[in-house]
Amino acid sequence: DDRQNFLIENGLKFPKVAKPFFQYASFLKKLDFRWLNPAIGRWLELNEQRSHPLFNNMVYLVASELTDMIICQSRGLNYLRVFRGPEKFEIPDLTCFDGLERAISGLRTFQLCGEFKERCEMEKMVSLMGIITKNCRLIQHLSIDIPSDVPKIQEDFLKLVKSQKNLRALGCFAKDVESIIPSLVYQSNHLRELELGGGMEFHSISVLIPLTLCTRLEKLKIVNYHENTKYYDTTQLEPTHILSIKELYLKGVAINPIFLSFLLRMSRNSLKKISLNQMKNETLMLIKKFCRDISHLAICIDQESTLHLQPLFDSRIEHLVLHNQVPNQFHNIIIKEIGKNLPFALRHLDLLISISTEALEYILSKCKYLETLGVYLRHPRDDDKFLAIAIKYAQLHGTLNTFRFTRNYPRQRLAANFSEELITQANLFIPNMVQESFRPWK
Repeated sequence: DDRQNFLIENGLKFPKVAKPFFQYASFLKKLDFRWLNPAIGRWLELNEQRSHPLFNNMVYLVASELTDMIICQSRGLNYLRVFRGPEKFEIPDLTCFDGLERAISGLRTFQLCGEFKERCEMEKMVSLMGIITKNCRLIQHLSIDIPSDVPKIQEDFLKLVKSQKNLRALGCFAKDVESIIPSLVYQSNHLRELELGGGMEFHSISVLIPLTLCTRLEKLKIVNYHENTKYYDTTQLEPTHILSIKELYLKGVAINPIFLSFLLRMSRNSLKKISLNQMKNETLMLIKKFCRDISHLAICIDQESTLHLQPLFDSRIEHLVLHNQVPNQFHNIIIKEIGKNLPFALRHLDLLISISTEALEYILSKCKYLETLGVYLRHPRDDDKFLAIAIKYAQLHGTLNTFRFTRNYPRQRLAANFSEELITQANLFIPNMVQESFRPWK
């Protein structure tokens, strides 16, 4: 009642009942604060409340009202994400709502992530983790950010992992995330996807050896690990130290070649997809040496690393994504290095790098069987030129069925500036044209 009175006094209209019935609340299965709070903020802006001195407090109160309705009337939530992003909107205290334990008893997905720094927020998260740990046994997708100064959350997280009956996907971001890995043996028969992130510094590949017991693990992501310049691993890998993963994603400060070589050796028999956000001189040679059967490769390249693309030429790669962190245009010498080293088996190519139309034409002249072409459009004035090249390729080879384009850098998220005449022509030769952000294989 206090929440409603405050909102009504400040210009928002609510039905004149103590508990207004939300018609669809009983059918809702997903409660996601990653999108709910920003949506409420936009709604308040439309109601001309942005200038209100207590704007963030009003977002919190409206979110609390909606959450209370959903939890009280829900027939059971399947998805719960508690997220605090850069907007700094406060998350309602879920533990104070009647019916929470009943609503989450059948929870399948739970994510706790964001920047929770205030002590009161930490206490709310600790209480919520305690309730989740006590009442949920059917979680299949679990992702937790563990603050380094709140050991209670880590304790509950370990209990939660051990108590689940069919945990398929797990994400853990913590300062000492390597201490979490041994507990994964409790889900060795169920785990399919694993994401490890935070303040990791692998002094030995032996940290990952417990993962060899997860015989059904298919996807491994390692995020934000530190470069260790004194990495000299003398671990002896046994024949039983085999990872069954099909997909490997490494995203962080740097890729240590010794660590990478051990990791590739452990997964050489099954690996099909690799995504690296940095590439050193030895990277592709290691991939060629240990994983000749990969079909998907996404790598971040620069002017120097393109001189070491030769191992791609005789590979079996069908899906290739080349991107770079700084959108500077590549020199023609670099473009020639890319073109002459493209795999013969290539069917899907994403060039998320800044290149000229002439460079794109040269690269496409080295590809005869492309089915998908992705390009990064930097200048709107050149949009028609890139599309015309794609149409010409489709007319010549007859294999291209998807043309996708993106402006994936800050302040460049604009729609393509294609002429209607070219779009009409493209529809005759290219079945699919899509604009999408860069997320290789998610």
